[in-house]
Amino acid sequence: AAPPPIEDEKGPRKKAPRDGRGLIAGGSVFLLVGVAGLGMLGAGLATASRAQKDIEKLNESDLDYQSTFDAIDAKGKRGNTLTYAGAAVGAVGLAAGIAMLVIGVKKRNKYREEHGSDETTASLRLLPTAGRGQAGLVLLGRF
Repeated sequence: AAPPPIEDEKGPRKKAPRDGRGLIAGGSVFLLVGVAGLGMLGAGLATASRAQKDIEKLNESDLDYQSTFDAIDAKGKRGNTLTYAGAAVGAVGLAAGIAMLVIGVKKRNKYREEHGSDETTASLRLLPTAGRGQAGLVLLGRF
């Protein structure tokens, strides 16, 4: 006969420390969104600029002038829309990300002052390493 299963003793669940980790993580995500928005802005500017140059190169005497003009104009309008959307996303993402990071770092510092630092304290280590045909140093960082 098999022994009875061992039951884990479950006590009250330990709450996550309110040390700003969530704000720092969220701020990092918003910063990435903001940078992506700036990328959208750049792509929109490039698309609109290219469309403007293509319009200037058109020759009005061509038979398909109007259809070509309309296609390039639509491309330019898409570029402008992408520019405006990228500016909005970039501005909101960067502003929110920076604000969340600043508040998160302040909370973390306050938490560490009140509770003392723990194993999650930022640190740098330089360790020797060796292997088959190699030797060197490894730099480890924790934040």
